[in-house]
Amino acid sequence: MMRAMGRSLVRQRHAMVHDVRPKLDLQDLASFPVRNRRSEMSFGGRRLKLHGMSVLKTSLARSQYACYGAPFQSTRHLRTSRRVSQGESEDSRGAAVPSGPADFVQVDSFTRKPFGGNPAAVFLLEDDFPADEWMQLVAREMNLSETAFTVPGASAEEYNLRWFTPTDEVDLCGHATLAAAHAIFEHLGAQQEGPEEADIPDELCFSTRSGELIVTKGLPPGQEGMLYMAFPALPATELPEEMYAQVQAAIGSQQRPLWVGRNALEDLLVELELEQEVAQCQPDLSRVASLGGRGMMVTARAENSAAYDFVSRFWGPNVGIAEDPVTGSAHCALGPYWASKMMKNSFKAYQCSERGGHLEVTVDDELDRVIIGGCAITTIRGTLLC
Repeated sequence: MMRAMGRSLVRQRHAMVHDVRPKLDLQDLASFPVRNRRSEMSFGGRRLKLHGMSVLKTSLARSQYACYGAPFQSTRHLRTSRRVSQGESEDSRGAAVPSGPADFVQVDSFTRKPFGGNPAAVFLLEDDFPADEWMQLVAREMNLSETAFTVPGASAEEYNLRWFTPTDEVDLCGHATLAAAHAIFEHLGAQQEGPEEADIPDELCFSTRSGELIVTKGLPPGQEGMLYMAFPALPATELPEEMYAQVQAAIGSQQRPLWVGRNALEDLLVELELEQEVAQCQPDLSRVASLGGRGMMVTARAENSAAYDFVSRFWGPNVGIAEDPVTGSAHCALGPYWASKMMKNSFKAYQCSERGGHLEVTVDDELDRVIIGGCAITTIRGTLLC
């Protein structure tokens, strides 16, 4: 485990990053350190060890099934071939394609019930990431908003994690991170017996393109089944007035948006006046795509404040996603936005897509982190045969 560090260094690193981001191109951003050591905060009944936020790149790189609840056969047996025969591909970021069948699970994130929330496929690999081309083809075959691939790190709680949409690898994904953590906690843990169960920790650290992300189990009473993810805070900055008309046309609204901004992931954040407007929104995806970036989230205050504080929806046509059912990473912007408007830092959020999803969101200003909580359930286990 890394040693804890003082919060002042974390704040200093964040200040440096935020001060220079608008002036730098991607080459400059790549020269910054990708992480610093962990700080700590209390959440979910535990002491979360939080890593310093990495610099986020602002560009986005463009069977056999069984019912949920059945035992999952871990892919710890899966090996990747170190040799590449003629016609196979290998690149600098991955090994060759896997030498045999690859087991996976499909997990519904941000829901306690099957067939709700946001589904993600998770491949728990063992040695190294396969070739990028293979992972992208698998994600296209899964045809879900995200497919996650993990390989173990240096210790029981450390993993490397990458996310792919059907068309692109992305820098940050909340629901597939939740799905990967759920798969490791529940399925790998279920395969172990006796004293080996201690090898499955209550906290995981994922090394990703967005730095190190911590996922921690919630503690009873009241938090059974909850997983809490410590993500970077990515507040949006308001856009010029001319963008308001373009966004209004893209979402097909007769009302001018209350606010339009964009964050470091190049996501648009649009506030509408009424929850009903969000629920009934039918954007022109070609116009949304023309606005650039990964996609667009729309949000409004919840009409029933006893149930939720705010609602949202998200579309990502530029990364191959029409509508994303529940978008954890969008709440890296939604949390700070509503914190500034509602003058509080803890929220219950609902993403009102057709499948729907429930999230708990807490903004930590000192660490520039957004803690995103949710449940997950496995619905499918399967084997990719090729």
